Amino acid sequence: MRISVFILLFFNFCAFGQKDLLELTQAYPDSARNIAFSQLENSPQLEKQKTLFRVIAQSYYQQDEWNKALIYLRKEDSLNSISKSSLDQLVENKQLWANCLYNQGLLVQADSLFQKTLTLANKVEDYQLKASVLLDAGWLARERGRHAEALEVYFKAKTLAELNKDETLLAECYSKIAVVYHVKFEFEKAKENYDNALSIYQKQNDLEKIARLYNNYGLLNQYQGYSSKAVSYFERSIDMCDSLGNNKGVAIANENLGILCYEDLENYPLALRRFRASLDYWKSTDDIYGQCQTMVYMLFVYELQKNYTALVDSGLKALELSRMAGAKDVERDALILVSKGYDGLGASNLAFNYYKQHIALRDSLQSLNKDEEIKLLGIQNEMESKQIQDSLNLALKHEQESAEIAMQVKEQRFWTGLSLSIVIALIVIIFLLFRGSQQRKKAALLIEKTNQLLQTKNSEIIDSITYAKRIQEAILPTDQTIKNNFSKSFVYYLPKDIVAGDFYWIEDIVENQQKSTLFAVADCTGHGVPGAMVSVICANALNKAVNELGIYQPSEILEEITKIVVKTFEKSDSELKDGMDISLVKITSLKNGNILLDYAGANNPLWVIKADDKELKETKATKRPIGKYAIDTPFVNSSFELSPGDMVYLFTDGYADQFGGEKNKKFKYKTLKNLLINISDKSVEEQKVILDQTFQQWKGGIEQVDDVCISGIRV
Repeated sequence: MRISVFILLFFNFCAFGQKDLLELTQAYPDSARNIAFSQLENSPQLEKQKTLFRVIAQSYYQQDEWNKALIYLRKEDSLNSISKSSLDQLVENKQLWANCLYNQGLLVQADSLFQKTLTLANKVEDYQLKASVLLDAGWLARERGRHAEALEVYFKAKTLAELNKDETLLAECYSKIAVVYHVKFEFEKAKENYDNALSIYQKQNDLEKIARLYNNYGLLNQYQGYSSKAVSYFERSIDMCDSLGNNKGVAIANENLGILCYEDLENYPLALRRFRASLDYWKSTDDIYGQCQTMVYMLFVYELQKNYTALVDSGLKALELSRMAGAKDVERDALILVSKGYDGLGASNLAFNYYKQHIALRDSLQSLNKDEEIKLLGIQNEMESKQIQDSLNLALKHEQESAEIAMQVKEQRFWTGLSLSIVIALIVIIFLLFRGSQQRKKAALLIEKTNQLLQTKNSEIIDSITYAKRIQEAILPTDQTIKNNFSKSFVYYLPKDIVAGDFYWIEDIVENQQKSTLFAVADCTGHGVPGAMVSVICANALNKAVNELGIYQPSEILEEITKIVVKTFEKSDSELKDGMDISLVKITSLKNGNILLDYAGANNPLWVIKADDKELKETKATKRPIGKYAIDTPFVNSSFELSPGDMVYLFTDGYADQFGGEKNKKFKYKTLKNLLINISDKSVEEQKVILDQTFQQWKGGIEQVDDVCISGIRV
């Protein structure tokens, strides 16, 4: 079919207009390019040559041959300097040029060119062309971390779409706005915009765009910790892209699925298969940025597998490609991974050398990025200054023409009119200044009163919450109480706000003339004031079950406090589903020097690290919370002996769920396990300090997402 179409077009190419050829490149790039080459041989007209160069460039762009596209874009641009071009032609040339640079991974050059193109695009009448430049420039700004700028240009494009009732453009705007909210962790706004885009694409039956959105839904669910949903969306995206022949879409979704496989599912062979499939595509299109980025993902897997030979070999190749692409972030990651590979192979000198390069690059990136932003700002200012100068020149020309006309009027009449105008202008200016002064005084007074009122209200709120903190502290055991029962122990307690939904609890009991200690770490629904209120209810439920009802077995205690909490919340007119997750242990000293530990948990497990081999043993919790729940699975009691030196850890989910690090990911339970294993032989005081330092370093400037509570007890 394609051959017959080409033959028909080729023998009738003379009948084709320039606009027809440009449209033809979308569906038949090879045919359009061949026709354009044929017309170039017999076309002395510069205007037609420029359009034919554009056709050839776009046809290469459609086939991901960026270098060839750039050759003909430069040829078109060289003709622009000797033959006047329309503004639309200039914008289209610069936009396509910038996109070629972007697709080659040359982000700095692409960014600089997009800034110039944006200034030109503001003057064009074609709203679709203007919106297209806005969307492309916004995407690059988002990739380079300038989220506010990206949202600004996306909303400008969205306004154009709404004014012109262009649903296709509107859906594209929704999709790109969603991505910005996505990377800013504003997941509800991201999903809302993704849903708006999907609704339009489904209405238009645009399968290619739907497949792309499924990939984005996969990323959104992965960020939120919903791994199974993320896998489902990635696979749907891959299947749809594959059926549509969209190999690039398949490569992107494969890469994202590979990341999920090794980060969340810990399935390293499957992750590598996905990455290799993606890498094959980037190689086929000579995309060096895509190659080095995918190879770095593979390096992370090799590191986890302790495959140090592959880590070094692939790492050096990724390093070479990242430097060719100018991808400094990727180069930074490759350097540290190569260093770890050489360290694993025992080549300490080489490991140290690459580590020093990593540190130097890491420290320079922040200042380098600032320099680039200043450079781009300079380009923007230069273009704006040129516009201002053009406006001044026009104004000057207008004044000169007016002066020539004015010279023909009688001199006396001119000066009289001018004097009268000056007097009137002075009167108006004085009046406006006076009125403005009065308005500013009134506004300042209103602002001052409002600020005082806000400060008073804020102070009252803070005082109330601070007093609530004192009430909550009354239910928490003192450090001395815990030390009296467990001389070698720590509690790392870090509320997100002044008050918290996390709490810890301790109680001494005597059962059959045998003294034991009950200890719990709990996480109530929510945080802040609501969480603190629930924590008081749950702590009182623990006290009632143990001290009033005399229940001492951990599983039986959890069953009883569930009844108490549910009964408490049933008194409300509205249905409340608040409750808590908890780890509860009963510790009893035995005559042989060991201890007997009884444990029951609601969603929160128990970790024990043995002193002799530093092996972490996990006792899983019952999968249900304390509170109203659809499935009343009975709480299970677990009992086992521990030896002197063993470490017992109880914790809530706040530490593992904290976002941070270089990639703004969750800390995760696996990382927390490894951290505790590494520090378990240190003193409990040192362990608490290391936990705090690690948490603060991981969190960095990101807001704490939840209350944190970790307790460690050495037998």
